[in-house]
Amino acid sequence: MDISTIKKINEKFQFLTKYCHIHPNHSMKLLDIIVITLSLLLLVDGINGEFNNPTTFDIIKWICYVAMIIIYILYRKGIHNNRV
Repeated sequence: MDISTIKKINEKFQFLTKYCHIHPNHSMKLLDIIVITLSLLLLVDGINGEFNNPTTFDIIKWICYVAMIIIYILYRKGIHNNRV
């Protein structure tokens, strides 16, 4: 990847963050979609042979996945407990 490609990606990212705001009610749905997508990708990746012969990278990936799920659950409980 050359410098011009990185600059183009950076410009597009700045455009998205500046003009494409996510409504607060939709941010939780977006987080749900991200967690579900990552869960499905990890499950499909594991079924394709990772569970039989895991590498160090796979173990680190699973630890990060478990941490993501724990943080997601705590965040969801915090959102519901703080509503009045």
